[in-house]
Amino acid sequence: MPSPPLRWPSIRSHRRLLVCIALAVLFLVATAGVLAAPPPQSVCGPCNDGLVGAGHQHSLPLRVTESTATVQVHPNGSATWMVTSTVAARDPDANEFRPNASLRNVSELRTNATLRRSVVREAVGDSREYLEPDRPDAGLQSVSMTNSTLRFSFREPDVARNVTGGALLFEEYHTRGLGSGWYVDVDRLTIVGPPDTTVGNDVRTAFGPSLESVENRRVVLEGDPENATRVARSDIYVAFVPRGDAAGLRAAVGLAAATLPTAVDAFLSFHLPGLVVLVAALGLVHALRTRRQEGLNPRSYAAVGWFASSLLAYLVVAFLLVPPLHPYPMFGIILVAMLAGYALVVATVSWFLYPMVGQWIPERATGS
Repeated sequence: MPSPPLRWPSIRSHRRLLVCIALAVLFLVATAGVLAAPPPQSVCGPCNDGLVGAGHQHSLPLRVTESTATVQVHPNGSATWMVTSTVAARDPDANEFRPNASLRNVSELRTNATLRRSVVREAVGDSREYLEPDRPDAGLQSVSMTNSTLRFSFREPDVARNVTGGALLFEEYHTRGLGSGWYVDVDRLTIVGPPDTTVGNDVRTAFGPSLESVENRRVVLEGDPENATRVARSDIYVAFVPRGDAAGLRAAVGLAAATLPTAVDAFLSFHLPGLVVLVAALGLVHALRTRRQEGLNPRSYAAVGWFASSLLAYLVVAFLLVPPLHPYPMFGIILVAMLAGYALVVATVSWFLYPMVGQWIPERATGS
């Protein structure tokens, strides 16, 4: 017996489907605007931006012409930063300082030790809270200046953590989904792991063109103080592991151990509610179609294909919009509402596709 010809929905149904898709796109775009991330940050705030900003607070119109930094990561997760920045005077913008402000000469940084230390301390303290809030001078170790070259060092308590597999994860550049990227506004930044370790994960893809080299326990980034380059990814781990043949495996285990609990928590918190809404809505669609004598056999390939494709359409877009890798503490309610709304959009579209599935996929039962 020949199969019935393929019937397409009416033009009116097509219009409804297009309206639903358009509404879904508008909904997602509008929500993306609400979730706008903060601007990108410097990989070494005190090296350039921090100094310029702190100088502004002290009526010093300065700019950084050259800068290098080394981050020595210690086995306990702390790190020592050693920064060398060459500064020069710049033409101040009249709107940048208070009216009739008496601007200082940049050379005062060399002659006035108190001013120099204050500027450096504020540059360090304003950059991702390196120093303890109640002891703002606790992490600052040394400050000196020769001619126009400023040198300072400070200790940051928590830049890395030890995880399963023996890896030490440097997570200074991991924002847990709350940042929008990094830029390299220093000539050279060198990240050095503890002795007898090596970099076990692929950081070339993460840092992108800003990466100059990776060798043993050293990662070197290159940029430009006056023309910063962007880093490829917003969230980056550098896994320092003991040297040996299993370095890559240790790093992979460590990264999985670090991200799995967050991924499970994010999935349960944000994606599961949307899935519950979707499954309930798909059940309603099937019930209403059945009442209209248009229902598919629940055990048929057609019904399973319709249900599975709806879930896939939801999960693919949901994981792209909200990767289950971060806790997203600031946007929890918004994200849950967004994904639940998208689940309803998928269910609405599935209503119009429901009668077509029976013509595309045979009604034969899955158990036959």
